[in-house]
Amino acid sequence: MGRVPPPWVGLADMRREIRQRRAARRTKLIVLDDDPTGAQTLSEVSVLTDWRPDNLQQAFRDPSDFFYVLTNTRAHSPEEARAIIKDAVASLQQVAEKTATSFDVVLRADSTLRGHYPLEVDVLAAAALAPYDAHLLVPAYVEEGRITYHGRHYLRRGAQLVPVSATEFAKDHMFGYRSSNLRQWVEEKSAGRLAASDCLLIPLEVTRSGPRAVAERLATAQGNVPVIVDAVSYEDLDVLSLAVLERQAHGQRLLFRTASSFVKSYSGQPAASGWIEHLPAPDDIRAHGALVVVGSHVESTTRQLAHALDAVALKHVEVDVPGLMSGHRPSAVAEAVRAVNEGLGRGTHVVVSTSRTPIRGQQRTETLRIGQEVADALVEIVQSVEVPPRMVIAKGGITAREIATRGLSIRRARVLGQIASGVSVWVGQPDSRWAGMPLIVFPGNIGDERALGNLLHRIGHD
Repeated sequence: MGRVPPPWVGLADMRREIRQRRAARRTKLIVLDDDPTGAQTLSEVSVLTDWRPDNLQQAFRDPSDFFYVLTNTRAHSPEEARAIIKDAVASLQQVAEKTATSFDVVLRADSTLRGHYPLEVDVLAAAALAPYDAHLLVPAYVEEGRITYHGRHYLRRGAQLVPVSATEFAKDHMFGYRSSNLRQWVEEKSAGRLAASDCLLIPLEVTRSGPRAVAERLATAQGNVPVIVDAVSYEDLDVLSLAVLERQAHGQRLLFRTASSFVKSYSGQPAASGWIEHLPAPDDIRAHGALVVVGSHVESTTRQLAHALDAVALKHVEVDVPGLMSGHRPSAVAEAVRAVNEGLGRGTHVVVSTSRTPIRGQQRTETLRIGQEVADALVEIVQSVEVPPRMVIAKGGITAREIATRGLSIRRARVLGQIASGVSVWVGQPDSRWAGMPLIVFPGNIGDERALGNLLHRIGHD
């Protein structure tokens, strides 16, 4: 990166100032999460897996000033994603009006740039009661070394900064892209409707001059312009949050599409919060093994699975995807359930994984259909297991959503914190299946090859 200006240090405790300004604003922060991994920096926050009025009303009346709503749009086609966001926003507006509550929206998205952009921003802008002046693009995820500098987005791998366009994530079958330059990325993803030259860049030199300098730059934004923000540390995000709150106090309307680190900053959670040492588990299932469900097919997950199987004593149940697609699902599910029950009952950790060669259709819609059929089989396995596991670990965002909502019938969960960097621990409300049992949401693109094995080894000694 070369020489960078030193962080701004004008306030001793920026998070406390952020909390005070947010309290004065009296506005709920609602994070629409496009997969279940977005609370991976936070603790003691609610995640709603549906937006039915009774669920939303409870969240709006909660003393906490922010919560997550899981839309899971990354698992859907553009047409389905548009309908989901439109429906969720309509429900939010209805409940907000009934409870006389104002709210801001963050679209929590992938720190490696996969997802429905600008579609989700467009839907929110069309549904807004007043036009937005700008939408901020802040994909920096500090904990895992995803940073933005000179308007370009990078992943830190060891001592190297790798442009995201040179990673496997840029080759994603559904959400691939060519450029790490976020202005060019905006033009690419919008098919030219938003030109690179239209984007407003807030470079690191401005961010590290303090909130006033950032606020002055934001004040020039109008017409829902894309604003790209350089950020390489939490101090940079805290400066941005203070600037945003200043501009909001002056009536500027801002929308956000960001990774999870910005949410931690903008919500005002203390920097040291989030880490948990010991996982809760009901006494009657503490002796059982953990159930690990691996659906993600990104290369990092496949490497982690291979290492875990080699390094930890596990029972491995592989679900053959070609077999599922050829009509062998009933027998495959029944055999998997039998093996899982047997392993859990003996106190052994059991890993249920899909076969590692992805099966893709010729069209995106066909790929989505195949993915849904595989997810259905994994859900059916979890639903049919009779021996309650000590905990469930869901590897992959889409997998986690399916296991949480359908496998465990979770409508509302509490995020306790992180058991490892980027890996959240949820506990479902009492009406969920196996209430009180932890669900560990482990993103597919998080951690080195030892991460899953290390987590399983640690659980074995808790």
